[in-house]
Amino acid sequence: MHIKKSLLVVGSRSLIAQNIKQKLQAKYKIKLLSFNKADNLSNKELSNFNYIINCSFNKNCFKNNCNSDIMICNKLKNNLSNTKFVMLSSSKVYGVSKKNSEDSKCLPITKYGKYRLKTEKYLQKRLKKNLLILRISNVLNFDLRINSASKTTINTMLIDLTKKEKIMIPKKNAFKDFITIEYLLSCLEKLLKDNHYGIFNISSNIKITLYEISKKLIKSFGMGKIDLIDDITDNFIIKNHRIKKITGTSLTKNNILKKIEEIGLKLKNKKS
Repeated sequence: MHIKKSLLVVGSRSLIAQNIKQKLQAKYKIKLLSFNKADNLSNKELSNFNYIINCSFNKNCFKNNCNSDIMICNKLKNNLSNTKFVMLSSSKVYGVSKKNSEDSKCLPITKYGKYRLKTEKYLQKRLKKNLLILRISNVLNFDLRINSASKTTINTMLIDLTKKEKIMIPKKNAFKDFITIEYLLSCLEKLLKDNHYGIFNISSNIKITLYEISKKLIKSFGMGKIDLIDDITDNFIIKNHRIKKITGTSLTKNNILKKIEEIGLKLKNKKS
């Protein structure tokens, strides 16, 4: 009889956490808890899980000592059961460098990027092979939460389209690296199944402009306009050779644009 491995997902309000539970609950014994409830677990209770995935994020983390990754890590310091910790990091750790494979030197320029890189180093020093770090690019997910702790490009676009019937993007042709939520989940599932550790970029390595995304969203939503503004944003695509070698699959531009169309149609159906 196959015994399911146990998985604690931290961050009950996180859409990614909820998606992880839905995707993996048939294969793992999953518990989804808020960070506060997870923090109340004893060291021994935490170590009883085979895997811990932290999806929680406190938007006040820069002001006070509330780094959830580090707080969980410290509870696992006597990790005799070899519980594997999964940190959802960010491609922001690379900064503007075009050399952004997992072994490249990170030179973050944003406060968020610096925060994530500092956390990665702290965890690596203490958890070693019991640590899996996912440096994630922009995830395409249907998210209309106004007070979300972690704002995303698609989240901002959807809110503006709903409230103002327009999407505001920089005049200069900006582009970013996007992935679908389905791709993120499939990569995570494969990495857990094969018990990998270390750092993996979860990205598409595909250049898609904000204009293309805005145009696709507006077309599928059925209304709205693009407002070009004087603003600056970071342009980047992230290399993904390591995860492609593990999974044997990758996203196409058509996959990404189709997902954006689905999100626009979902917004249209919600409004009607």
